[in-house]
Amino acid sequence: MALSDEVLSRYSTQFLRKITNTGGPDATPAGTVNTVILDLASTDAQNYFEVYASTEYDNSNATHVAFAVPVVIIMLKVYSGILREDKALKDIESRLKSAGRILNASKVEPLTSSEDTIESGLTNGVAEVFPEFRDKSFDDIVPDRPGG
Repeated sequence: MALSDEVLSRYSTQFLRKITNTGGPDATPAGTVNTVILDLASTDAQNYFEVYASTEYDNSNATHVAFAVPVVIIMLKVYSGILREDKALKDIESRLKSAGRILNASKVEPLTSSEDTIESGLTNGVAEVFPEFRDKSFDDIVPDRPGG
């Protein structure tokens, strides 16, 4: 099911007719939902999803749909003049960055910029880790070095 279809299945036809027809919120609604405008809003929502959530939109993922459908509605409200674009885009960014944190949490690779290195040998069966400057060549300079 396309994102537009997801929106159609979640919101009333009357509401969607009102915000998809170009006359804006005060115009007499046309008889049908303007699917061209709905498809444009859906495309924009998918693009914003990929930018702010840092994940390719997948309509088969319920979490993606749950975050993207309200973004389509926000875009439709912008198109019809109900919402100001600058405020709407801040809301979209906030929502989708939250989605990104949730969706990308399992993708985080453990990295380190530590300069610690494992010294050869074990102490009580455990490898000791020291910074590179804890080289044996400094033994005579550093008094009472722990483990030295």
